[in-house]
Amino acid sequence: LLEKHLGTLKNKNALEIGLGKMSKIALEYLQDKELHKVYITNRSKRKSNDFANIFPFTTGIDFEDRYI
Repeated sequence: LLEKHLGTLKNKNALEIGLGKMSKIALEYLQDKELHKVYITNRSKRKSNDFANIFPFTTGIDFEDRYI
């Protein structure tokens, strides 16, 4: 659906807010799309760090900074 509306995702940035089951599925999909940066954030910093370890192509940011 993303590629249908945006064309290629190559060299684009993405922000994943919240890190539940659907976020994990989305990140599994995005890891092969050659995005420039994928930022992740969650109210729990620990969960952001856990996801960053699982998905090394992501960069964790503080929840309070998600719209900067």
